[in-house]
Amino acid sequence: MKRSPQRLLFALVTLPLMATPAPAQEGEEGPVTMEADRISLDGPQVQACGNVRARRGETRMAGDRATYRRDTGWVDLEGNIRVRDTGYEATAPSARLNQETGLGEIREPRLHLLDSDAWILGERLERYAPERFRMDNAMYTACAPDAPPWALRSGTINVNQESSFAHHWNTRLELAGWPVLYTPYFGHYTDEERHTGFLYPSVEFSGSRGTDITVPFYWNIAPQMDATIGLRNMTAHGLMPQVELRHLGEDVETRLYGEHLANDKVTGDDRYYYAAEQRGTLPGEVSYLLDAERVSDPEYLSLFGRDLDRGSQRYLPSVLSLSRSWGNFRTDASFSYLQDLQDFNAPDTLQELPRLSLQGDQPLFGTLPGYLELEGEYVNFYREEGERYHRSFLDPSLSLPLDTRYGSIEPRAGVHATAYRGSGSTPGTGDRDQTRTLPHFSLRADSRVHRIWNLDGGALRHSIEPELFYLYIPYEDQDELPVLDTKDSPLRFDDLFEMNRFSGIDRINDANQLTTALTNRVDAKRGQRHWEAGLLRLGQIHYFQDRRVTLDPGTERATSATSNYFAEFGLRPIPEVALQGALEYDPDRPAFALNQMDYFQSQLTASHPSGHRFSARYLARNAFTDGSPEPVTEEYRAAAQLDLGPSWDAFGSYRYSALNREPLEQEIGLDYHAGCWGVRLAYQDRLLRRSEAGERDTTVYLTVRLRTLGEFEFGTDPSDLR
Repeated sequence: MKRSPQRLLFALVTLPLMATPAPAQEGEEGPVTMEADRISLDGPQVQACGNVRARRGETRMAGDRATYRRDTGWVDLEGNIRVRDTGYEATAPSARLNQETGLGEIREPRLHLLDSDAWILGERLERYAPERFRMDNAMYTACAPDAPPWALRSGTINVNQESSFAHHWNTRLELAGWPVLYTPYFGHYTDEERHTGFLYPSVEFSGSRGTDITVPFYWNIAPQMDATIGLRNMTAHGLMPQVELRHLGEDVETRLYGEHLANDKVTGDDRYYYAAEQRGTLPGEVSYLLDAERVSDPEYLSLFGRDLDRGSQRYLPSVLSLSRSWGNFRTDASFSYLQDLQDFNAPDTLQELPRLSLQGDQPLFGTLPGYLELEGEYVNFYREEGERYHRSFLDPSLSLPLDTRYGSIEPRAGVHATAYRGSGSTPGTGDRDQTRTLPHFSLRADSRVHRIWNLDGGALRHSIEPELFYLYIPYEDQDELPVLDTKDSPLRFDDLFEMNRFSGIDRINDANQLTTALTNRVDAKRGQRHWEAGLLRLGQIHYFQDRRVTLDPGTERATSATSNYFAEFGLRPIPEVALQGALEYDPDRPAFALNQMDYFQSQLTASHPSGHRFSARYLARNAFTDGSPEPVTEEYRAAAQLDLGPSWDAFGSYRYSALNREPLEQEIGLDYHAGCWGVRLAYQDRLLRRSEAGERDTTVYLTVRLRTLGEFEFGTDPSDLR
C-alpha cells in the first residue's frame, strides 16, 4: 500500500533514529537518510522500492529499488541508478556502495566528470579508496558520449579525485571511430586547474630551422607563481633550453624568460635571448616598470621569432621607469639602454641613464581659470665612445582658458630654457657648456555648431568645428647645439597644433604662423546604438615668415608661405563597416593623385554578426626631389576570416611591398572547432628581415585541439609544397 507524503516524511526522519548509530565522530558525514514509495524494515536491513532516494553527506543516490544494511553500511541499488558524488555523476543499471567507507562498485557506468565536463564509460567502476576509482574497458571523451568525434579507449583507467589525475593503460586514440595512435600508458588531469606536468610537444617543419620540436614542462610552484621549462630542438641549429618564470603578487607582477642555444650548428656560436618584465608599486606610491631584453646577435629575432617588424627593428630597448603623482604634478624617472641590432652593439649608441621629467599645472587665481603649467626634464646621454652630454630644460608657461557660449579660447605664454654640458669619452677632455632660451606665445580658439535631423528609428547630428592656432617663437641660431634624440619627423594632423615641429627639443623651431583647421563630424543614433558615421578634418599652417631653424647646419631654410594640406577622413555608414585614413598633399603639385602625395594611408574594416571579418590597408610615403616623386614606402595589407558554417572558419592575411615587388608576409588556413575538439591547418611564408630581401622562411603547421587533453601540433616540410 502506498504511503502518504506525510508517512514518507516520517520514515525519512525516523530512519536515522531507528539505526541507533554510535555517537558521531569528528569528520563523519552523519547517518544515511532514505525515502521511497515503499519502505520496509527487517532487523538491520531496510528495503525500499519505487523512486528510491538515499543521501549521506554529499553523496546522492537514486534508483528503482534499494537495500540498505545499517550494520555494515552497504547499499545495493538496481534499476535506473543515478549516483552523484564529489566531482562526478553516474548512471548505471546497478550499483553497490558502502556509505561508511565510501567503497563499492557500479556496473556499466556512464560517468560524467563535473569539473571538466568529460565522460568516462566502461564495463565496471570500482571505488577502491575514498578518493580513487578504477574503470575497466573504458572510454574517455570530452564530447557527447554517444558516437564521439574523438575518444581514448583504455583497458583500465585509474582516476585520483584528490589530485584530479587520470592514468590510462593500454590506450588507443580514436578519431571518428578510427584508431590513429596507441600507447601503453597515458596520463592527464581531469579538471581545468593548473597542475605540474609535461605539456604536449609542438612540432614544426621550417625551411630555415628544419624540424623544430619543443617539449615543455609546466611547474605549478605556488598559487601566485608558476614556470614553464622547455627543450626546443631544431635540426638545422641544435638544442635550445627555454625557461619562463611568472609571479603575480599583490603589488608586483613579474615575468622572466630566457633561452640559450649553445654552439649553433650553422654559426658555431652561442646564441641567446633573455627578457625580464616586472611592474608594481613601491612604498610611497611609486609605480615602476622594468622591461629588459637582450639578444646575442642581430639575426636572432628574425630567425627564431615570428614577427617581421620585430625582426627588422633597429634597437632592442631595455627600460626601468618609475613614476609618482603629486596632486596635479607627475614625476617620472627612466633608465634606458638600447642594443643596436643593425650596427650590432655599436659603442657610440646613446643611452639615457637616466631621464628625469616633471610636468603638471597649478591654478593661479582661485576660481579664475588661470594656470601655471610646468614641464621640465634632465637627461644624461651616455655612450662608451664619442661625445657625452647632460641636457636639461625647463618650460614654465601661463595659460588662461576661457569658455563662452560660442566656443573656447586659450592664450598661453612661456619661456623654454635648455642647457647642455658635453664632454668627450677620452680622459682629460674638458666640459663644454651651451644654453638656449626662447620665449613662446600661442593662442588657440575653437568653436562648434551642430544641427540634428530626426529620422525614423534614429537621428543624425552634423557638427562643424573650426579651430585656429597661432604660434610665435623668435629665431635663435642653434647650429652649434648637439642633436641627440631629435628628428625632423614628418608632420601629421595633430602636429599642426604643437609648439615644435621637431620630434625632440635639440631643435626648437622659429615660428610666426597660424594653423587653420575645420572638422565636419556626423554622429548617428539608431535605437540604443551610437556611432560616428562620418568625419572629415582639414588643416594647414600659414607662415608669416621663413623658417630658419634646421636640423643640420647648411640646410636651406623653408620659404613656402603655407604648409601642405593635412586631412583625416572616416566613413561608417553602419557600425559594422568603416573606412578611415589620412593624407598629406601639396596643392602646388600638378595632380591630386596617390603618387603626388607625401603621405596617404587608408583602412577598410568590415564585420558580420555571423563571424565574417575583413580588413584592408594601404600605406604610401613619397619623397620629392626637384618636384619628382620618389617612393619611400608602399604597402598593401589584407586580412580576412570567413565563417563557413557552424564549425568551420577560413582565414588568411597578405602583406605586400610594392616598392620591393615582393610579399612581406602571407598566411592562409582553415579552422574547424566543434566545442570538444578542433583542427587548424595553416601555411605561412614571411620575409625574415626587411633589409635583406629574398631571405624567407616558410612553415606549414597543423594543430589538433582535444578539449581537456590540450593541443597537438605537427606539420609537413614546406619544401615539399614548392
